[in-house]
This record gives sequence, C-alpha cells and structure tokens, in this order.
Amino acid sequence: FLMRRAPDSMTWPTSRGETRLTDLSYLLRPPKAAWQAVAQPSPAERFALLVAFLGLFRWLHALGLVVGDVSHANVLWTVRPAPAP
Repeated sequence: FLMRRAPDSMTWPTSRGETRLTDLSYLLRPPKAAWQAVAQPSPAERFALLVAFLGLFRWLHALGLVVGDVSHANVLWTVRPAPAP
C-alpha cells in the first residue's frame, strides 16, 4: 500500500527545521509553546473541520467501506486555505 505524501498545508516547521504532520492531536490537546507554527483554528474553523470529518466517514460508509484504525496520529487537517481533513 502506497500513500501519497501529505500536502504542505498539512505540515508545520519545528524550531529545529524539521517538518511535522498536523495530526488530530493538535486539536485535541491544549496548545504548547513548541507548537507556535501550528495554525490554530478558530471555533468556526473547528466546527467546519468536525463537519468535514463526519462527511468523510459518511462517504466512506456509503461506499460500504469500514474504517478500522482511526486515531489522532492518522488523521490530518488544515485551515490553510480553508478547513479540510
């Protein structure tokens, strides 16, 4: 199984110059000082992300697919240019 590389909009640069994926943990936990480069969504953007996640799973289930391993580490999101999973 090969997966496409995540788009740049779903990554953020660390202070060490590394690139990290913007996974669900950055929405579920209180922001830390080290995460300053992570674009924190507004309440409206958080709601839009939730609606998009639900729509994604509704679509997958409508296709008859079962999603078996959803965790904070394997769900990516962005608010640039607009909220999207």
